[in-house]
Amino acid sequence: MSRFRYDQAIDDAIAAVLALLPLAGDGWLPIATAPKHEECWFWIRPLTAEESFHDSSGNPIVAMVGPRKTFTVYGRWSSLMTAVLWQPGPSDPPSPPLAGDAEPKEPK
Repeated sequence: MSRFRYDQAIDDAIAAVLALLPLAGDGWLPIATAPKHEECWFWIRPLTAEESFHDSSGNPIVAMVGPRKTFTVYGRWSSLMTAVLWQPGPSDPPSPPLAGDAEPKEPK
């Protein structure tokens, strides 16, 4: 597979994941307002090929997992992920609504 096709395949896969990005609402707040030193819920997603690290051949290193919520302190997630929303804890909040969805969906 040529490098262009590889990059395009990665970009297409990331675009599909990004289409699932949550919308703020239902108590989810912008990440810029998140506390830095206390545990709370974070909605994290994989980095795109443009945002990610690259190996010695120039290929992007990306996480092959979907977006999800995690209860932790700010910044304690994989370096291949980024947080986009947060919510105070410790009770387990529903997942934020996804683009195009009327109701939030719980992960299966």
